[in-house]
Amino acid sequence: MDVDWDARIEKWNDGISRDIASKADFKEYLSTKLHEYDKYKSSDYNLWELFRHDFNGFLVQDFKDNYSLPEL
Repeated sequence: MDVDWDARIEKWNDGISRDIASKADFKEYLSTKLHEYDKYKSSDYNLWELFRHDFNGFLVQDFKDNYSLPEL
């Protein structure tokens, strides 16, 4: 199944509320932002600024609770 990244980017353009987001929403938001950073070749200071903006207010625990890396 192909992902419509443009639709996802538009869907999450206004961000996400960490207080009401479901685990599935968080995963979709995170994967969309990762795709967006890669699509626009974000790096260094620019990437840091985008991340700070997109995940403002999130805690490390939010990532631990809602997203896990695949087993290697």
